[in-house]
Amino acid sequence: MGLLYADVRNLIEHFRSESEGKRILTLGRLSVRLHPSEIRRLKKLVSDDRDACAYLDTYQWGEYAERIFKELFKCAAVESLDFSDYQGASIVQDMQLPVPEVHWEKYDLVFDGGTLEHVFNLPQALANIIRLAKVGGLVYTNSPCNNLGGHGFYQFSPELMFRVMSSDNGMSILMNRIGIGDFPAVENSSCHPVYAVTDPAKFRDRVGLQTSKPVYMMTLSRKLSAVPVFESPVLQSDYAIRWNNEDGPPRKKSLKGKIFRRLPAPLQLLAAGHWEKRFFSLKNAQFYRRLW
Repeated sequence: MGLLYADVRNLIEHFRSESEGKRILTLGRLSVRLHPSEIRRLKKLVSDDRDACAYLDTYQWGEYAERIFKELFKCAAVESLDFSDYQGASIVQDMQLPVPEVHWEKYDLVFDGGTLEHVFNLPQALANIIRLAKVGGLVYTNSPCNNLGGHGFYQFSPELMFRVMSSDNGMSILMNRIGIGDFPAVENSSCHPVYAVTDPAKFRDRVGLQTSKPVYMMTLSRKLSAVPVFESPVLQSDYAIRWNNEDGPPRKKSLKGKIFRRLPAPLQLLAAGHWEKRFFSLKNAQFYRRLW
């Protein structure tokens, strides 16, 4: 996908205060996709920074990401890693294989703008990006979530990133958000709505989502320690709760529930389907909080 408006805005919020002089690695040599309306919004966010505004004034659609990291975020070095050198990547590496230790813990930010879903050996790719980040550094991923079947091998649920970027693997999640696009190539529309997502482990049940539009997920995590990655099994939280004989979220009894149970079985199924459709939607404030 590249670097989208929501990605830049997330980095301004969570990374810009510490980005000066830092070393960046992008998975793939990323292009930047910003619409004019998004440029105007970003200029308001960085209006105190003459160099950042100058970059936005001279930005060209689809340019490579080195300039935005150096001029807007004032990073010292921007490298890229890819399967081949067809776009001039700094490091040629198959992410399905372990990244050599010479590259471990070298980067203050490892940025994936749409690579993980194209790597069949996903656990190895996830372990690689964690190992590439310095202790204290950040890992950022932007991946397909819903209604983007065929884009790559996989679409990811928030559950995956909440469980992978956990203390068991030396990580801590700073944000997990979803963006709602309009087209299969999500970069073709501007100013996407963005929502914060609840950790299913905190809700103690599944946090689902059904939408009619493409959804992509953005996760930012900090590396707290260099521990062996995936030494502990990664378990889906709602199953782990049941295996440990723990209770899920409390269920409220209501008059509607009593009426529901009196319906004939076919009508119960139909009513349950409509309830689930609303429950697993962006209208559910227990799961999703609109940010912009």
